[in-house]
Amino acid sequence: MRSLTILLLAGLFSVVWLTEPQVQAQESDPELAQSLKRGLRVFKIHCQSCHAKNGDHPDPLFNLADGVWRFGGTLEEIEKTVSEGVPGTAMLGFANRLSKKKLKDVVLLVKSFEPEADSEDR
Repeated sequence: MRSLTILLLAGLFSVVWLTEPQVQAQESDPELAQSLKRGLRVFKIHCQSCHAKNGDHPDPLFNLADGVWRFGGTLEEIEKTVSEGVPGTAMLGFANRLSKKKLKDVVLLVKSFEPEADSEDR
């Protein structure tokens, strides 16, 4: 009985963990949808604790969803920030912790947090 309960809880947790409104890529681009789902997994593990669940931390310094990019908002600039980090801040680099594919996936996800009206690089 105990192992069945654990199995059910694990299944429920995985559904909640992997289901997010932010990762609703258009059906016309299944490759992008998969990339965003992979990016979400990376984000939850490495980024969510500082930037909040949907990148919408109430502190503007940690908010990724307000359309304000302090270190550049192009995909290349965001990738550089995630890879190298930001000296003098709590933002560490992830180049040695993430594969290039995971890095690109999480960068696409972070860019997707940007408000639609301000999105020029998608």
